[in-house]
Amino acid sequence: MASIISFDQFIGPLGTSQAYTTDNITVTAYGYAIGTPDTPTNLFGRSDTELGLGIANNPLHEINTQSYVTLDLCELLTGDIDGIPTITVDSIQPTEGFTVYGSNTLGTLGTSLYVSNDSAVIQTIPIPFFGQYKYISVTASGSGTTPDVLLSNITFKICPCCPLPVPMNVQVEPILNMSVSKLKVKIVKNYALCKFKPSPCECPTSGNTICSGNTGGNTGGTGNTGGNTGGTGGDNGNGNGNGNGN
Repeated sequence: MASIISFDQFIGPLGTSQAYTTDNITVTAYGYAIGTPDTPTNLFGRSDTELGLGIANNPLHEINTQSYVTLDLCELLTGDIDGIPTITVDSIQPTEGFTVYGSNTLGTLGTSLYVSNDSAVIQTIPIPFFGQYKYISVTASGSGTTPDVLLSNITFKICPCCPLPVPMNVQVEPILNMSVSKLKVKIVKNYALCKFKPSPCECPTSGNTICSGNTGGNTGGTGNTGGNTGGTGGDNGNGNGNGNGN
């Protein structure tokens, strides 16, 4: 079953950072205004006609081209996550879009990983180059004069655990019935010895060391522009940022 970190958990004006937790996985969001250098700015949780995380100082409290929201992915990178989590961006109007960046330094946009080029109301994509960057950032883009968007959620799956076969003590009791000897088998479970192990699903992100410290620089190339159209009226459009990290 998928777990969802919704960025509408906290409503109204927020600080320059806010932690969001689901199923013991925490993703912390940071707001930034683009400048020289980029500077922290307050976040805003919207809950009116549209839901999601934006920037407090911007019109409509959304993310525009002069601001971005950074997400710290460390607990996703070091947890037992099955597959690649997805990120959903909302409030995308005609001529609006968004760009996803990857960085290993907080407060720096870093490398462009994915650029949307459609007008889907909501778009969901796998997190580009998941496992290569400690931070991803989302900013608005598009051909319009004032594009702005909201961060909706991150969805992920935790590798389920399944119990090992339970050790058993087997007692055999002979029972004489007429001339026929039968065996009565009594099975006693020893629950104290029950252990757990990961299920057969692969957890390639478990133990990722990228969060042990900031790296000396960002690597990876620019992702290709995503041209996937999500449906209107709340339908999600799936897209892939097929960039090459060489």
